[in-house]
Amino acid sequence: MALQEELPGTESETEQANRLFDERVPYLPGVLRVEPHRARVTGERSFTVYVRTGDLSARNGVYDLESEIYTRFPGARLDVLVREDS
Repeated sequence: MALQEELPGTESETEQANRLFDERVPYLPGVLRVEPHRARVTGERSFTVYVRTGDLSARNGVYDLESEIYTRFPGARLDVLVREDS
């Protein structure tokens, strides 16, 4: 485990934002599944979130969460793709 992961309070805003998004998005109504990805070279995280086809409420819930996290961590960078699945 890297030193930054062991010491509390040493996460960057982006790391905190990604962790919080990863913790909360699976519990949003209408989210079918979440596929987190991590780039091998940079270690940057991204998420593919699947919602039911035509479920605008679920899609908007994901975007609302993303907006809430940006408000809390203005210097963060999230990479989120919402896709529809049946």
